[in-house]
Amino acid sequence: MARLFDGTNDSLQAASVDLSAFSKIAVVCWLYWDAFAIGNDLALEFTAQATANAGGFHINPDHSISAQFNVLLRGNSGNSEATFTRPSGAAWHHYVFNMDMTAASGSEIATVYVDGSSVALTPGTSSENTSVFANSTLNFMSRNNTSLFGAGRICEVGIYGGVLLTAGEAVALSKGFVPPLVQPTALEYYWPI
Repeated sequence: MARLFDGTNDSLQAASVDLSAFSKIAVVCWLYWDAFAIGNDLALEFTAQATANAGGFHINPDHSISAQFNVLLRGNSGNSEATFTRPSGAAWHHYVFNMDMTAASGSEIATVYVDGSSVALTPGTSSENTSVFANSTLNFMSRNNTSLFGAGRICEVGIYGGVLLTAGEAVALSKGFVPPLVQPTALEYYWPI
């Protein structure tokens, strides 16, 4: 099952997503992005605006500065981000985003797996954060249901707390294992959508 988003005004929100006990998380999803561009349209954003709210993160397939896929988190000291080469558009891809606020500056976006394979990350803005993630709202395919609407489909979204997923776990998820079957005790939130 997947939810279709038109890129104009479709979005979803999950309120009361409490990640405040965790300095490291893994975010997973299947994503079909209709066409890559450079409009900063979002696949996921935690908090109303991750670049301005401590404990937030965003997953931006349409990064306007680098024309790459961008992952950003904001901690107590500021933003930390990384970019990577986008896979093909108009196709399903599985993603695992490992984020660790306690990691050294420049490596807080710890690892990203696309279709079960680790991708090369280019560090961007880096801050030496020592905080935890927020208790806030997760926005699907938009910024706070008001702008930066993503066009495509998303499903099998999961957030794991207190762990970073391994290469083997990323492979299992990319082969169709649903999040509740991989590290089920660490899976904090799951939206089949």
